[in-house]
Amino acid sequence: LKKIKLFSYCEEVGVDQTNDVVHYLPRIFEGILTTMSRIPQSAYIWPLESLAILISVDETFVSTIEHRLSPLAIELFVNY
Repeated sequence: LKKIKLFSYCEEVGVDQTNDVVHYLPRIFEGILTTMSRIPQSAYIWPLESLAILISVDETFVSTIEHRLSPLAIELFVNY
């Protein structure tokens, strides 16, 4: 539900005005990764949707976490 709120908020205010959310992106990202480590792989759809929303908010942030996203994407692609 929170991911929907984040996405809706960013969509409503526009990409240029999401600076107040950018500060929280690292903590949200860490929370998503923690969630993924605690749930079975069959339930990955929710955290993956959250990641998709997260990376759509700020390209600069994505460039800072790319080294962590790429191995995750490769692992998921190989396993599924």
